[in-house]
Amino acid sequence: MSLEGQCYYELGLIHQSSGKLDDARQALENALAFHKQVNDGLGEANDLQRLGILYIRLGRVEDAEKALQFALDLHRQVNCRLGEANDLQNLGVVYKRLSRLEDAEKAFQSALAIHKQVNSRFGEANDLQNLGELYLTLDRLEDAEKVFHSALDLHKQVNARLGEANDLQDLGKLYIRLNQLEDAEKAPKAALDLHKQVNDRLGEANDCWSLGNVYMRLNRFEDSEKVLQCALDLHQQVNDKLGEANDHWQLGKLYVRLNRLGDAEKAFQLGLKFHKQVNSRIGEANGLQELGELFMRLNRLEDAEKALRSSLDLHKQVHDRLGEANDLQDLGQLYMRLNQLEDAEKALENALALHKQVNDRLGEANAHWHLGTLYMRLSQFEDAEKAFQCALDLHRQVNARLGEANDLQDLGRLYMRINQPEDAEKALQAALDLHQQVNSKLNEANDLQELGELYLRLDQLEDAEKALQSALDLHKQVNARFSEAYDYWDLGELYMRLDRLEDAEKSLQSALDLHKQVKDRLGEANDHHRLGELYMRLDRLEDADKSLQSALDLHKQVKNRLGEANDHHTRGKLYMRLSQLEDAETALHTALDLHKQVNSRQGEANDLQQLGLLYNRLNRVEDAKKVLDLHRDIITMLTK
Repeated sequence: MSLEGQCYYELGLIHQSSGKLDDARQALENALAFHKQVNDGLGEANDLQRLGILYIRLGRVEDAEKALQFALDLHRQVNCRLGEANDLQNLGVVYKRLSRLEDAEKAFQSALAIHKQVNSRFGEANDLQNLGELYLTLDRLEDAEKVFHSALDLHKQVNARLGEANDLQDLGKLYIRLNQLEDAEKAPKAALDLHKQVNDRLGEANDCWSLGNVYMRLNRFEDSEKVLQCALDLHQQVNDKLGEANDHWQLGKLYVRLNRLGDAEKAFQLGLKFHKQVNSRIGEANGLQELGELFMRLNRLEDAEKALRSSLDLHKQVHDRLGEANDLQDLGQLYMRLNQLEDAEKALENALALHKQVNDRLGEANAHWHLGTLYMRLSQFEDAEKAFQCALDLHRQVNARLGEANDLQDLGRLYMRINQPEDAEKALQAALDLHQQVNSKLNEANDLQELGELYLRLDQLEDAEKALQSALDLHKQVNARFSEAYDYWDLGELYMRLDRLEDAEKSLQSALDLHKQVKDRLGEANDHHRLGELYMRLDRLEDADKSLQSALDLHKQVKNRLGEANDHHTRGKLYMRLSQLEDAETALHTALDLHKQVNSRQGEANDLQQLGLLYNRLNRVEDAKKVLDLHRDIITMLTK
């Protein structure tokens, strides 16, 4: 036995427990070198085992696998059954990180069998705990609960209060998945008491982190911020940089929920910095993913793409297929925002395949949901309905009520598009009920907005006003200015229908101001267009001309040809009012060409009808007859 080797080994353990991971690695490598010199196989095996555990913490899972496999071979050579069992236990952790879930289960089961043979109840308990965490990943929640309770019983038998505390921490995670939020709060609180008893400040910090997650789910945001700040303070006290990184990351997610996006960016950047310091590539990858999602919220799409691409590369390096799937899902959404619909479909299909591989039904559900949204954009309504229905079935299976509500919301939108108003109302009302149950104010507001638009379509104007006013109040509460703008736009439309033109102008002007604030040029363009139509109603033709020109300029900037076509059509009508009949003809022909390009048959029909009226005024009877015959043919085709 090498005394120097043993000293370095013990020093490595001390550094590891105090979060000095680089110092720990150097000490353990020194221990390994000394043990090799004196041909101490058991010492070598133990050094390699600890190095494997260290590499897991550093996110170097490939290095961890090599070290632990060498340790396993050596422990077998020297017939150290307990060492062998512990190596298998840690290899199970590695396989889980590599998404090799079958290998992980085999390793944990083998470790469990050996720990039973050598009568190591503490080892058994830890194997059961690891199996429980694996079953959580596999969505085998019933199996997870059984083994967590078995682990808890064994840890109690051997008076391992730290193990008990960790089991309770895991049960808390399980109860969150089962949406048993009362139990989810009790479990980490009990774990916190135990960690305090054994003076394990790192455990305390992790319990506070878990409670912060629970409070976020319960929408107790103030409590969540307090306990996450407490977790951060404790992680700083024990110099656990990885813990600090995770606290900043979770605080960032909280700030996103609170719409404190500047604070969220700072928190995510701090989390990223600490993950880099401890060389945690998986933490770095997750931090970049969150930043990518945040940049999408902030409309910084170039920054979002860079962050998500970097995240995807890192998740691939550490073989985290679930992380890869989530990155691809986010990239799919980003490409939809950038109107790169082919790229979006590829990314989402790849995400779906990966979610299936790792048996992540929640991820599968979300991928189907995003594909449904894409198919809506592509007017592939049958595919969209199938995708939303798949998402709905999966969200119900995993008891994800928020996901279920979002699927119903989009099914409602789809049914509006394909003119099934009864189905639309049912779906949107069901979505509204669920969003109220899970206290999702933003989505509740969006449901009311959609219902308001549906009631406008159905000419139920009183119901429409109630729904839209409620949507506006809620959007204001959650500071969703983008959605607020569209509430004002819809209210402007409603007031025009009710001939309350002063109210209509106020609403549309409010929509325009908000669209400018959030830099939504398409929204601005549509506001200007509607204001132009309103000013024509009010006989303010100069104002109408200015508004319609602004709308046209903006629609051109954002390359929205349908919007351009509609602007030219309305300008044609305006020029007819001004008796500028040559300009009217030019505008209407331009509108007709654009409507043909974007395959808007209804738009074409409207242009032809207006040209018919113009040609009658010009006494061009044959031209009028031609365009009105074409108009009639299109209307006949559309009504079949």
